[in-house]
Amino acid sequence: MEDVDSKTYRRIFKSGATLEVDENRKDINETPSGAIIEVDDGAVEVHLNGSTKSLVTHAELNTALQNFLTALKAAVGTGCQSGSGGSIASVTLDISTSEATKVKTS
Repeated sequence: MEDVDSKTYRRIFKSGATLEVDENRKDINETPSGAIIEVDDGAVEVHLNGSTKSLVTHAELNTALQNFLTALKAAVGTGCQSGSGGSIASVTLDISTSEATKVKTS
């Protein structure tokens, strides 16, 4: 590894990828295409191409949406008809295909 300063070390690979590690337990991996994965063990955080947006977990989002749909159905009731003649009772929400398969957390 290359000594960037007395507290940071950087490794540059043939592919153009880099790995940077500092004494504060912060690792930064950058791919040749510029994608950045930052692991900050001190703050127990992982940043994917920055840290300005938050991720939502699939299970919690699905629970919130199902609770919203249940509350909406209760508030509107089954007597309200949509333009096509169906009722809100038949409305469903399915986000099963939106679950990320390559990013996981506990």
